[in-house]
Amino acid sequence: SITHELEYKRTIDGNVTLLIENLKILGGSKGIFAVRNSNLLLNNVQIEDFGTRGLDVQDSSYFDIGELGVSISGGSEAEYGVFVNAESSGVIHKLSVGSVEKGINLWNSSVFINELSTINTDRGILLDLGSQFTVFGEEKPISIVGSITSGITVWGKSHLTLAEDVILNLSDGSRGIEIGEHSSMVSGGTINISNTSE
Repeated sequence: SITHELEYKRTIDGNVTLLIENLKILGGSKGIFAVRNSNLLLNNVQIEDFGTRGLDVQDSSYFDIGELGVSISGGSEAEYGVFVNAESSGVIHKLSVGSVEKGINLWNSSVFINELSTINTDRGILLDLGSQFTVFGEEKPISIVGSITSGITVWGKSHLTLAEDVILNLSDGSRGIEIGEHSSMVSGGTINISNTSE
């Protein structure tokens, strides 16, 4: 495992490709930070007790979470589980996020995802500044539980796509899906919304 004493080693910077497998990362401000055209490949990784962001991907970087998945659980004031910004992109095969304010946050970036669960966040997924979020499914459910403000928020000319075989479950929160002006969603799958207050 990697603890906060080795936090400086968690930054992948400047056209670097790094594969991380079978590892637990504990503490620090950020779990892993990939920046400036870097590539991050993760499989069977736990990121826990961080201060602000669990997985932070910026500046045209790329990340891939494999079929064994990544689990992210923040510290008491953690803001983002996954933060993707500045024309970065990623593919997520399996991800679970909890104990953060926002599960997945995209700004001007794109992500393809297969399997996701978020528990007790303010917003499960937040898209902004022209982001693209595509759920390709393979009949594995996307589960967003207990979001205080909304399960999925699509703002700022962003777009959400749910493929035909997708099962999206939103429950025990305030709003299920919130779509702002000039943003859009296309769904060919099944959306189940239950126990929401709005």
